[in-house]
Amino acid sequence: MNLVRFLRPALLVAFIAIALSQKSATASGGPDADADVMEGMKLSEDEAQQLEETLKHKPDDLSIRTKLLGYYFSRHQRSEWIDGIREREVLWIIQHHPESRIAGLPYAQFDVISSASAYQKGATLWKQQVATHTNEPPVLRNAANFFMLHDRTVAEDLLKKGAALEPQNPEWPRALGHLYLLGIRRKTPEEVKLADAAALLQYERAFALTPEAYKSYLFKDLAKTAFDAGETNKAGKYAEQMLQEASLQKKDWNRGNGIFFGNLILGRLALEGGDIEQAKHFLIEAGKTPGSPQLNSFGPNMTLAKGLLEKGQTEVVLEYFELCAKFWRYQPRLGEWTAAVKQGTIPDFGANLDY
Repeated sequence: MNLVRFLRPALLVAFIAIALSQKSATASGGPDADADVMEGMKLSEDEAQQLEETLKHKPDDLSIRTKLLGYYFSRHQRSEWIDGIREREVLWIIQHHPESRIAGLPYAQFDVISSASAYQKGATLWKQQVATHTNEPPVLRNAANFFMLHDRTVAEDLLKKGAALEPQNPEWPRALGHLYLLGIRRKTPEEVKLADAAALLQYERAFALTPEAYKSYLFKDLAKTAFDAGETNKAGKYAEQMLQEASLQKKDWNRGNGIFFGNLILGRLALEGGDIEQAKHFLIEAGKTPGSPQLNSFGPNMTLAKGLLEKGQTEVVLEYFELCAKFWRYQPRLGEWTAAVKQGTIPDFGANLDY
């Protein structure tokens, strides 16, 4: 199962914010949470029941609990019974292993609206754990992930404490950058400007602290946030660097993102500068990406396409849709958007304008 495809977009934000740079629990002798979750998702009902029986005799086995959490998280037929078991496992993990990798992943989080009671129980436990383990970065990191979507003030405080404890660790400023951009569509223009500037500062701090081998994974955030913050020179520089890295990393899973977003930012800069022909060129180059786990799952960003449609450039956008269909396959929205453009209207691109 494709992890990026499986996670809901809101959870994916929190996952990316911290988990990508988080060291696996195996480094400290703990179970491999990622492997256990994926194994749990593949369990049959009988196999899951067998693990439940084993758990009665081994209640402290974190690996078994992680597998069961993966199993119940992946059940498509939701029920109060399944939700209750999942709540049991998550609360146990927070209470007994707040430092573990699984405690900071989306599988161990609750939605404040659909699972209000469970969320409040989890929030209470996390606050108790933070008070007890106030100087332990893994606990602060996992707690911040829990609060990231629903209590950003608490999450920000936890991330800043982590940054103070580990000033050379790039994961803290990177997570702060993501935090500042959450919910940006609901902010006023003045708040958006401040959020973009604050996020860019954090991303640049993270970039400075990140080892050379991993710097390329930050270019997208740097380029997009610089553009949104009005730092056009920086946006262009980061976009060019993104494309240069993509040309060198032929087998890197992130290469498709670099090609796509590097051209996207350069195209938006060209359009903003009034150069429609260059903007059209970069739109087509963006569409030539081989794809990536994110692009293949959630689809391409449509900001530049929308901007060109507003300028009456329908043919190039239709060509762009055809290119996107090569990596975003079996996606009916492309057909709907194509029909709308051919009818002379600008589609509602929804979430595909957001990232």
